[in-house]
Amino acid sequence: MNKFKNINEIESFMKENGFCCLNPSLWNDLWNMIKAKIEIKENNISKTSPPLILGAWNYASKEAKYERFIGHIFLAKDTEQLNKVLDFLNNLNIDDWSDY
Repeated sequence: MNKFKNINEIESFMKENGFCCLNPSLWNDLWNMIKAKIEIKENNISKTSPPLILGAWNYASKEAKYERFIGHIFLAKDTEQLNKVLDFLNNLNIDDWSDY
């Protein structure tokens, strides 16, 4: 599995393999890891939507999931959490990613 060093490498990996996001439970883990700092930065008013999991999983398009997931990665960068996210992603297996 690739070892990501930046967002461009994540995006390239996902496009090359047809992935749109992580599997739901892992995407939720990633979200829970970064959301507190995002909410603090935004003065406790979260302008960011949570992962498209649970009820949204079956109805959201692959494109919508990709945009939301990559948006979360950029939010991690904006809140100085990218290294933590890269560590998390670098410890995953290829079957932890979703193509639907």
